Amino acid sequence: MERSVTNDDIKEYYAAANTGYGFYSLFGEVFSPEKLRRIYILKGGPGCGKSTLMRKVSEKAVKLGYAVQNYFCSSSPTSLDGVIIPALSVAVLDGTAPHTVDARIPGVCESIVNLGEAWDIDAVEKIGEDIRFLVSEKSSAYKRAYAYLESCVSAEKIINECRNTYLLEKKLCKAVERICVKIRNGNSDGKINYVFTDCICGSGNLHLDTFEKMAETRYFIRDYGDIAPVFFDVLALELTVRGHDITVAKNPLNPDTYCGIYIDGCGISFTVHNDDFCRILDRKGLPYKIMNLARFCDSEKFKQNKIYYRYADKARKNLMQGAASELALAASLHEKIESLYYGITDYSVVENMTDKLIEKIFA
Repeated sequence: MERSVTNDDIKEYYAAANTGYGFYSLFGEVFSPEKLRRIYILKGGPGCGKSTLMRKVSEKAVKLGYAVQNYFCSSSPTSLDGVIIPALSVAVLDGTAPHTVDARIPGVCESIVNLGEAWDIDAVEKIGEDIRFLVSEKSSAYKRAYAYLESCVSAEKIINECRNTYLLEKKLCKAVERICVKIRNGNSDGKINYVFTDCICGSGNLHLDTFEKMAETRYFIRDYGDIAPVFFDVLALELTVRGHDITVAKNPLNPDTYCGIYIDGCGISFTVHNDDFCRILDRKGLPYKIMNLARFCDSEKFKQNKIYYRYADKARKNLMQGAASELALAASLHEKIESLYYGITDYSVVENMTDKLIEKIFA
């Protein structure tokens, strides 16, 4: 039986990110066997159809009227890394590197689906040297990208030192408290669910507007002097103390900080200001509030440290461009690797495995 599915039923996130601390994965938390009844772990190399299989599972779920959570690849944002169907407590995910996943409760919860069975092994050996070369080149590009991102974090540390001189923290905390007083207290232990709604890739920083689409009340935070990470940290603490379960978006450069919060059950989001999205909301007549963080900055002290802030901010932006360039190179090399595997994969076998898995999930 089919029913219509709304935007609220299709949630999009990233479960991993390229960060200043290297590749950072939330797979263990998002696809936990303690939370899910059945997990299908896909194995097989590039180009064997893992993302296509997951997309078909997601589309079938939506067609049958199930809400889904789609987790996209942070390095190739058009590809899927995983799909969760909450109503069935079922997940299908990519278990290959860099987010290598193996069964923790084999057979009972997790099942391995090996799409590598569709390869022509003899043909693989013939293109082995080409694959080795491209994999090595891609690995080098990622190493350079992570070196750039690590340097971004170093530049950010200088910015944070500057921020400590001009941030009006007490005033910020009181403002956050006033916001939370307007929201009825929650009735839970104040749990935090972590996701990524942003990723750093070859195109720069990409944002998924999942929180904004889900919310009925939207707060857009206009950053000033890199005060936003402190705001989100204080807000997350205040909300959990007041008994709210929240979904927190980690910052893809520094996952120890946050860049978005959604209050589960209240339909309220707090995200970084986005001009394009606000224009869309204006056209649809949907309400939102903009909170300018400049009011939590001591302007005189900011002037005294402005030169250091600008140097560090410029360095961070330049380093980010370097990282994006290397990630774009890595993505192009990955496409070349996939194209080699295309020629030695029997996709009729993959389609057969896909049909059987979909039948099993929705039996």
